[in-house]
Amino acid sequence: MRLRDKGSDGGHNGLKDIQEKFGHNNYVRLRMGIGKDFHPGQQVNYVLGKWKVHEKDDVEKMIIKAGEAVKNFATIGLKLTMDNLNR
Repeated sequence: MRLRDKGSDGGHNGLKDIQEKFGHNNYVRLRMGIGKDFHPGQQVNYVLGKWKVHEKDDVEKMIIKAGEAVKNFATIGLKLTMDNLNR
């Protein structure tokens, strides 16, 4: 999980759409990784497939951590949140 103040769409169609609507890439985004447990070119099947038991636990932890990051972003600002989260 990484917090960024700007960046590319990274091939993500949702982010690409946001950047087209805004006309720039200067917006804060919280990136959550999907892992690398898939064959090249099989990202779609991996992302849309069923979660394994251990992955469900990992996602629940990531959601809690993401909530804390959003709260920190709102209360202590971007720089301190990035410093704490992106270690």
